[in-house]
Amino acid sequence: MEGDCPPLTETCWFATRLIARNVFPDSDSYELKYIQIFQGDANEPLTKEGVGVVLSSSSAMWVPAGHVALAIIAEWQNGGWRNAQNPC
Repeated sequence: MEGDCPPLTETCWFATRLIARNVFPDSDSYELKYIQIFQGDANEPLTKEGVGVVLSSSSAMWVPAGHVALAIIAEWQNGGWRNAQNPC
């Protein structure tokens, strides 16, 4: 049995709160994902990684077609989880 991991538990709380406050509930599509960000392409070293929220589609005018918005809530760094950061 695994123990509690506070940064991951808080990530779920923050994601639930963010999705509940959705301004465009009919068109926005949120996903909770493990995110890896590379500077350049996938052959470059990782820049950041962690668990966060991805807004994959939206009718919001400030999110251009074909783009995604994301927020890493709990970052994985140096072999451990950093404290969760509120994306709201």
